[in-house]
Amino acid sequence: KNGIGDGNGGAIYIQDSHKATITDSRFYFNSAKYGGAIYAKGDAVLTVITSSFYNNASTNRGGAIYSDAVFTVEECLFEGNKNTGDHGGAIYSGNTMTVTESTFNENSTTSNGGAIEMNVGKTMSVSKCTFYKNSAKEGGALMMQSGPTVTIDECTFTANTATTNGGAIKNNSGKVTITNTTFGSANDATLANKAASGGAVAHQGSTLAMTDCKFLGNT
Repeated sequence: KNGIGDGNGGAIYIQDSHKATITDSRFYFNSAKYGGAIYAKGDAVLTVITSSFYNNASTNRGGAIYSDAVFTVEECLFEGNKNTGDHGGAIYSGNTMTVTESTFNENSTTSNGGAIEMNVGKTMSVSKCTFYKNSAKEGGALMMQSGPTVTIDECTFTANTATTNGGAIKNNSGKVTITNTTFGSANDATLANKAASGGAVAHQGSTLAMTDCKFLGNT
């Protein structure tokens, strides 16, 4: 709690070629330039399980976590994290990433990817996650660029907002497959995803395939 850094990783910095597993941990009010709570370098392997990230902040990328490592997130909560200068309100990833059964609430950035930005031609899998009230300039919850291959399955996106494109998701150049996922709500207008263009999803370049998805009241 209250780790403050003007460089990388307000609480934890993981060097190249090292493995780290973080379980049942709490990261509150940490800050740094890159990775408000955690920074993981390129050849590292990072796994985070059943942990919570509240109100962490970065001034460049990754309000809670900046990772150039191979990265796994399981059953975690990210709430109120923010990035004030660049990408990824909660997470910025520059390598292969898997996110399962996790919750992202009210994370924000002044740029792209209110909850997560994936910015590399690797793979990302997001499954059984919920994204609520995240916000960004583009990609209120998720932003994909630089050609990643992305699968999103059994997720829920509600009340996410973007001031320009993609209230929930902006796909800039990735190969994206979305299945069994719900955007918005049929019964509650406050749960609509919103953007100037593409209230739920904005797609530009590469490929987007969607199967068995629901779009309800987005704007």
